[in-house]
Amino acid sequence: VIGPGLGECDWAKDIFLAAITSQLPMVIDASALRLLAQFPQMDDNWILTPHPGEAGSLLSCTTQDIQDDRYQAAVDLQQQYG
Repeated sequence: VIGPGLGECDWAKDIFLAAITSQLPMVIDASALRLLAQFPQMDDNWILTPHPGEAGSLLSCTTQDIQDDRYQAAVDLQQQYG
């Protein structure tokens, strides 16, 4: 699991990038989702757990856009990030 309490400082970015390039199975949550939005990658070896705000960051849209069609947001997240 990566994300809760991680933050978004340079150290956090380094840890995040090392983790997502490790090819280990993982759950990505919290701050790591915001970092994934900055460093987008696709992988089928992780599970993303975004709330609507984080999903909006990942998809470059608003929280309201996510709320308006949550199913499509989930499809778009899977297609873009795995």
